[in-house]
Parts: sequence; structure tokens; C-alpha cells
Amino acid sequence: MDMASEAKKPGRRRKGQRKDGLIAVYGDYGRRPDGSRDRKTFYGHTWEEADAQRKAYAEERKLGAPFGSDKITVSEWCDEWFSNYKPKVKGTNRVSYNAYIARLKNDLGFALVRDVLHIHLQASLNKMSGMSMSSITKYKMVLQQVFARARQNKIIRDDPSEMLEIPEGTEGEHRALERWEADFIVEHWSEYRTGLWIMLMLLAGLRRGEMSALSWDSIDLTARTITVFQAAEYVSNQPVIKDTTKTDAGMRTLPICDALYVALCSVPKAHRTGLVCLSAHKKPLSQRAMEKGLGGFNVAMERLLNGEPVKQQGRRKDVECGKMTEEEIAAMEKRAKERKRFEIRMHDLRYTFATALYDAGVDVKTAQYYLGHADIRMTMELYTRISKERENLARAKTISFLDSWFKKEPPTMRSEQ
Repeated sequence: MDMASEAKKPGRRRKGQRKDGLIAVYGDYGRRPDGSRDRKTFYGHTWEEADAQRKAYAEERKLGAPFGSDKITVSEWCDEWFSNYKPKVKGTNRVSYNAYIARLKNDLGFALVRDVLHIHLQASLNKMSGMSMSSITKYKMVLQQVFARARQNKIIRDDPSEMLEIPEGTEGEHRALERWEADFIVEHWSEYRTGLWIMLMLLAGLRRGEMSALSWDSIDLTARTITVFQAAEYVSNQPVIKDTTKTDAGMRTLPICDALYVALCSVPKAHRTGLVCLSAHKKPLSQRAMEKGLGGFNVAMERLLNGEPVKQQGRRKDVECGKMTEEEIAAMEKRAKERKRFEIRMHDLRYTFATALYDAGVDVKTAQYYLGHADIRMTMELYTRISKERENLARAKTISFLDSWFKKEPPTMRSEQ
């Protein structure tokens, strides 16, 4: 039961009035879990002002705010949130979370959670302006997760992380492959030993760690499905295969399309044991082995694209010794300028898979499942980016068409009679 008192005679300190002239109103809320009295004091320049604070606090208690929640700092809540809601986060993903939490603590760590406003979080997010869009988006997601859980636990009444605006950032190097590039891979993947890795990431959207940990036991060629239930983490370049994925959402069952089915069936049945993707030495893929494998695949595809054999037969010693004539050098430079290029990155393949889902009209919720995103907001951000890319592409095509159309010779105008 609340008890309130006020100073009856101004100028004299009685129960309820402090030396500095502020009025104190007391609230008694029974006993705490440890048995001590649960009391709280509210101050104001007038009795009405102090009592208004008491009433506001009483309303919060009716909503079920836990004891001491009004004193929890952002730093303390971040620790509680991460230990209770993200205990399964491991490896590089854990490192990323820690980096974003450290950023939040650095900006607002000493503030009480209840005192954080939308503008404070927006200011913290704006400090990342100019950084990669991927990092900015992930930090925004961490902010939203932290404060959404604070609201769910009734530490705060309103969520200040809602409707945060993404500042301007730089786009990462990954991109969606052009249609001819994807078609060229599907047609020629078997020309190089790492082609099956590429097909799995391009046509199933697997992450690198998921691809390198994929076993034949998880592939059902009869049902045409791939079940993703483990992933590799890397420690000092070497893979450590875990019986879990990057997040719980990473555990999923993916369909096998016709092109991927043909690629998987090309592996002899006697070899369909253990890991699907191995290094040139038939060992689990290290990070270095993946980099070399992708580099070799790019070289092989570029040679095929230019009508050359996949493997270069020998070397020209006259080039190494500087014995080429000026005409030969000029001809070589001309060929280099006219040469068709082929260069893809690992994440380009997964991004292309996401783009294919978008172009096929797959809804966001289903795309979230196929991509293994723990938070649907990540899928929505990805779909938004793809949508903007499509708008820019359509605009560029329109401008190109109009430019070429207006360059045409106008029709002859008939003179007026």
C-alpha cells in the first residue's frame, strides 16, 4: 500500500520535505524476493509533482515490471540479453555479436535502459555512416533485438528501436551474378574439380561453412532434398565441423533443382560417402583450400570463355626472357584488352540464390527459411536491396532505349499545304 506525506509548514523540515526544499513522497510495496522491504522515494518541487511520479511508477508495476528494472543499465541488460537469448551463438557469429554489443555499450552503456530514446539509438547507428551496408544492417538488427526483449520483459513500456533509419553506407563486394555467368557455370561446372562446390552454393544457397561440412548422409537424391544440420567453424585456417548450424534457423531442408541433381548424380555411388566437398588432397576444406579452389575455378572458366583449354600447356620461355618483338607485345596487349573476364566471389553465389528466390516471387517468410536467416528482418533488408537493384536496372534499360531511339533519324515531315 502506498503511503504519501507532505510538508505542512513551508520553511520547516518535516517528514516529506528535504533541506533543499524538494518534497518527498514515499511508496511501500511490500517485500522483495530477499525479504527486505520494497520501498521507493519520489521527489518533486511540489507534492503534486512528486506524487505524479509515484503514480506513474505504480502504473509500471501494474504492467509487471520486474524488481529493479528501473535501475538496469544498457551495459547490464546487454550482458543479460546475450547470455540468455544467444547462448548457442558460436564462432565468427559470436565475434560479430560481441563487436556490435561493444559498440552499443560504448555509446550508451552507462544509461538506464528506461531512459534510452529513439534519437539516442539513431545517433549511435548514424555513427556507422560510410561503413558497409552489411555491418550497418546487422548493428540495427542487434539494437532491435536488444530493446524488443527489454520491452518483452517489461523493463520498458515502449521500444525505442522501432523505425530506425539506415544511414548511407557502402555496398559490399558481393553481387548477383549476371544470367550469362550463372548459365555458363551450370554448363561448364564439371570442367574443374571445384565445380560441385560452386553448384551447391549457387543452386542451394549454402554458406561456405555449410558447404564444407555437407555430408552425403544429408543428401536424399530420391526425394531430391538436402538437409542442412551442421556447419564448419574455422580455427587457425582449419575447419572444425559442428553438429549445429550458424543459428537454429540454419537447420533446414532445401530442394534440389534439376541442374544440381545432375551434378550430384555425376559422382559415382562408390564415392558418395563422408563429406561431399574435399580439397585437392581429399581432406576437409580449409579456408586456404577454398580460396585456391575458387581462384582455380575462375581461371578455368575464363579460359573456356575465351576458347582456350582449361589447363595451360607449358609456358613460353621467350616471354619470360623478354625475347618478344614489339609487334608481338602489341598483339598481346590487344588480346588482353579484348579478353573476356570471369570473376566471382563465394558470397556472390549465395546472393545470386537469394536474387533467384526474389525473381521467382518467393515470399519473404519462405525465403527466410531457405536462406537460413534467424531474423526475418535480415531477409527483408536483402529483398529490399534486390528490389532497388531491379529498379535501377529497369531505369538504366529505359534510359538506354530512349537514348538509342532519339538518336535515330527522325521521319521526314510533310510540308504544310
